[in-house]
Amino acid sequence: MYLPNENISFNISICFSLQNFYICISLENYYKYFLSVMSYSISVADSVGHSSLIASIASNVWREYYGSLLSGKQIDYMLEKFQSEEAIRNQIDNDGYKYLIIYEHESNGLSTPVGYMGIKYGDCKIFLSKFYILKTARGKGAGRAAFDFLLSEGHRTGAESIWLTVNKGNADSISLYKHLGFDIVKEQVADIGEGYVMDDFVMEKIF
Repeated sequence: MYLPNENISFNISICFSLQNFYICISLENYYKYFLSVMSYSISVADSVGHSSLIASIASNVWREYYGSLLSGKQIDYMLEKFQSEEAIRNQIDNDGYKYLIIYEHESNGLSTPVGYMGIKYGDCKIFLSKFYILKTARGKGAGRAAFDFLLSEGHRTGAESIWLTVNKGNADSISLYKHLGFDIVKEQVADIGEGYVMDDFVMEKIF
């Protein structure tokens, strides 16, 4: 949680530099962050109650954002293979993934899911497998609040780094991750079936 303080300006860059001010509120799997007049909460998803919501956000983001990078057929194939309700349930129940839903809370009391992360722990590292924010919520601080939470998770669990994969043609995301302290450590081409491959950079942030 970002602790309001009369001596702290709510300039986003300043708020996010105060990484030691994280506090979990009463519910074990519920974390809240405050940023200027907007607040965000991050809730751990369960495979039964949230797979449909996550799949819906995934479809929205992928079709809006990746249309210039991938063909429509490949997007359909990858959504079905990796981000369908069935795939998400299997990842949570059987593959060791944790999904985190990002909620935006407005001053009028409305709460809206605006994105999610999919993470997996292993070998003293956190794999950031999924990190998607709806277009309507970008640039408001939701992504940075979520990433700061991820950093706190890394410190809490004793992880040494966070790593991810990103499409080589996704210049905007690569630039963002570099700004957040990630470095490109290698290239990776993965065959995902049906003649499709994921041609990615592997990026890592060392704590």
